[in-house]
Amino acid sequence: MLWRHAERNADHDSRQAANRTLEQMARGGIHDHLGGGFARYAVDERWLVPHFEKMLCDNAQLLPLYALEAARTGDPLMLQAAEGIVAWLERDMLLPEGAFAASLDADSEGEEGKFYVWTAAELAQLLETDDAALFAQHYDVSAEGNWEGHAILNRLETPDPSPEIATVLAELRASLLTARGKRVPPGRDDKILADWNGLMISGLVRAAGLLRRKDWVALAANAFRFVSESMADGAGLAHSYRDGRLIAPGFALDHAAMAEAALALHDSTGDQHYFAFARNWSRHLDRYYREADSGPLRMTRTDSAELPVIPRPTHDDAVPNANGLHAANLLRIAAQTGLPEDRAQADCFLTAILFAASRAPMVHGSVLNAYDLARNGIEIVLAGLDREAFREAALALPHLTTTLVDCPNPDGLPADHPAHAYARQAGNGAAFICRHGGCLPPVTEPNRLAEAVSAAH
Repeated sequence: MLWRHAERNADHDSRQAANRTLEQMARGGIHDHLGGGFARYAVDERWLVPHFEKMLCDNAQLLPLYALEAARTGDPLMLQAAEGIVAWLERDMLLPEGAFAASLDADSEGEEGKFYVWTAAELAQLLETDDAALFAQHYDVSAEGNWEGHAILNRLETPDPSPEIATVLAELRASLLTARGKRVPPGRDDKILADWNGLMISGLVRAAGLLRRKDWVALAANAFRFVSESMADGAGLAHSYRDGRLIAPGFALDHAAMAEAALALHDSTGDQHYFAFARNWSRHLDRYYREADSGPLRMTRTDSAELPVIPRPTHDDAVPNANGLHAANLLRIAAQTGLPEDRAQADCFLTAILFAASRAPMVHGSVLNAYDLARNGIEIVLAGLDREAFREAALALPHLTTTLVDCPNPDGLPADHPAHAYARQAGNGAAFICRHGGCLPPVTEPNRLAEAVSAAH
């Protein structure tokens, strides 16, 4: 919300608050400086001492935020945080099925954090004297320690190193990561959750576009394939999978998060089968999870008779609420089809959940972000035979309210779509920026797209 507000209003204070939070988290002990990824939360005001558990859902949401800041600022710290999350994901969380495990425990050998903390004596044993001193200086390792006689690695009080020193520190981190790999690791919760995998898939794909890492898209596509194929429950999804056993039916968030993942993959690849998944799961939500009288989604299916009390939360928790994600998904689907009935459905649903959000705005961030998309969204229509350079340029834009509309054939758009006539003039390739029922003249050079979108905002 801060990031969006800063972009919408050129608000320096909001921009600084968002950036400062991400920076201090990346510098703090909540960030695994050796292996990448973030712990669930910190127990102090400085982000130094974490509860050492690492959750897929938390890192799924942090990844695109750090990628956004890396793309916007070029800050190496933000880039390192984003790349570290993916390194952790591939090393510790990727399961043989291709999807991602749920979490890593905080404890190993019966002690919380034992796997992650260090002592000055250990550094002296593993590194050359000068290297140990350099690393200790930059990562707060001292004889007395900063937590129960041990050191939680952090950079809270150290300035950014020079490029030469940064290269040396990267080599030392790699050496210590190898040494840490010989310790007894924390336990892993290896069940596959559809909702958390959906969040990570969309996070991976968005970050891949921002940082131009196509290999991350392949990682996301493999996870999507497993969830969509092996966790299918009729037209819907199961909630979890482990050792061949499904827990079904899934919750509303399972379908909303996976629909969001499908839309992200469609943006990245142009593959229509992803869009079909997004539309089918969104229709499944409207049919089986939406309250007929009030409009918002229930957490469980409306035809379920097993629960004595039906959960109907609309607020965000550690993960965004299904209602907020579903609203944004419906808006993006409407942008893709250009059909007035799809936009009317999206607006109707958004109106229903905004009523709930108005009573407690600060716990409805995902709903308000969907409203921001509705009010301030920009469509980038990719037209012509050679659209890939424009697609890559669009995906790399550090904006949160852009929707890509892939248009290989102008007849794929309704005749009254504002880009329909333009698309016939696209030639080999062009991009059209559309907003509120009108389109700007075509952008015919991919490297001019960022300038044009910034002007449209």
